[in-house]
Amino acid sequence: MLGHLRVLLAESDVERAAILEQRLREISGAVILRMSAGGTLLDAVTAQDPDVIIVYMHRPERDRLDDLHRVGSDNTRPVVMLVDREDPAFMEEAIAVGVTSYATLMERDTVNRAKSMLMKQRNIDEPRAYRWLRRRAMNGNRRIVDVAAELLAKAGEDKPGS
Repeated sequence: MLGHLRVLLAESDVERAAILEQRLREISGAVILRMSAGGTLLDAVTAQDPDVIIVYMHRPERDRLDDLHRVGSDNTRPVVMLVDREDPAFMEEAIAVGVTSYATLMERDTVNRAKSMLMKQRNIDEPRAYRWLRRRAMNGNRRIVDVAAELLAKAGEDKPGS
């Protein structure tokens, strides 16, 4: 395991955790660590010493923020939070307690659908499609998700399953 990125995946839903774990292994070759059932995030971080922490929340949970605050006080590791729905006030609280990246799954879906469309239209691979979106976002001083949504809307594919 020496030299591999160690990622702690904090997700209580077994199916979703398995999907996230599989995808992380496909794209990174990382060593995926999981929280034990009934354990706390702080216990898992202390016991497993991950390089990165990924926390998934179905809905904003203040108790989970308390856990993140306890972890964040002694933590220099990046903490990524994935959520099902956007809540700007909760996002600000999460960042204040040490979350370094906050992403809604809807935004990720939008970016992924735009990348897929670019890959098909331009016959390019995923990294080139992402670079295309990123370059447009940077040139326009916009977020990648906004560029992706605009691209999908122009193509008439602005809704999942369109």
